[in-house]
Amino acid sequence: MSKGNYRIGRNRYAEFVYTGRTPATPTELLYKLLATSSGGVDMAVTASSAAGAVVFSYAPSSSTEALVERCIFELAAIGMEPAKFAGLSTGLANGLLVQVQTSTGGTVLDFLDGQTITRNRDFSLLAASDTIIRDSGAAAEDHMPIRWTIGRSGYALLLTSTQRLAVTVRDNISSTSTGVSVFRTVVQGRVHEIP
Repeated sequence: MSKGNYRIGRNRYAEFVYTGRTPATPTELLYKLLATSSGGVDMAVTASSAAGAVVFSYAPSSSTEALVERCIFELAAIGMEPAKFAGLSTGLANGLLVQVQTSTGGTVLDFLDGQTITRNRDFSLLAASDTIIRDSGAAAEDHMPIRWTIGRSGYALLLTSTQRLAVTVRDNISSTSTGVSVFRTVVQGRVHEIP
């Protein structure tokens, strides 16, 4: 395809190119919230280090592969600042992990290269262009959308049927105890059948 988003390379892997757009059917488009194994999408949960971690992920079905172009994190709380996580003045003790994992949880790729997201400003390790949107009033909720466009690196992320994109929560950020009212992540891209 000369003007498409994807070009099949030597190993049948698709390369993301910004030379044009190829139409996709609704069933080929990927818009999925990261979810736990039981389907929960609210990432403001009670978790703790490794033993009590909660994994939110997206994995293609066994007959498909997914080209992930973008992830959008949505975070809302009162009193958000760059040095806090949401509105928590101390940040997170253990931090978030952002990884490609095997279906059994082994790490294939660590997007943070050994670092963790413990404060709002740490999202800049993934995406540097988004800011905190202030609401008026001392008790009003602030909002921080983080738009992580993986395809801007020149390639979309190819997830095989045995891999998953995962965000691991390892701290207590439940809405009832921390005031984090919204924390969720959506993945966007394209799904195709394995030839």
